[in-house]
Amino acid sequence: MNDNSIIKMRHEIDELYSMLAKTVDELETRIINPNDGLDLNDMNALAKLMSNKRKEIGISMEDLELQTNLSYSTLNRIFSNPSNTSFSSVIMVLKELGIKSWAEK
Repeated sequence: MNDNSIIKMRHEIDELYSMLAKTVDELETRIINPNDGLDLNDMNALAKLMSNKRKEIGISMEDLELQTNLSYSTLNRIFSNPSNTSFSSVIMVLKELGIKSWAEK
């Protein structure tokens, strides 16, 4: 192994380290500051997010009804306009769909 190949390898390692450090910084920022989430003042966006996720994971309304113990009519209200139901019901559906949620004061 000559000096040029060692220098080249060192350069490649430095680039990889820099990329890894940047990725870790981005992840850390997302964990500490999850502010890129959904604004709960936009109930249409929340309903669309839940509907898309439900379709993505392939869960029927009937199965969701059984898993959450919420009535079919309540689920329909949640998916059409979440503001027409209780906050706890919406949180229950979000949890069942695997959508992380948080609240800030």
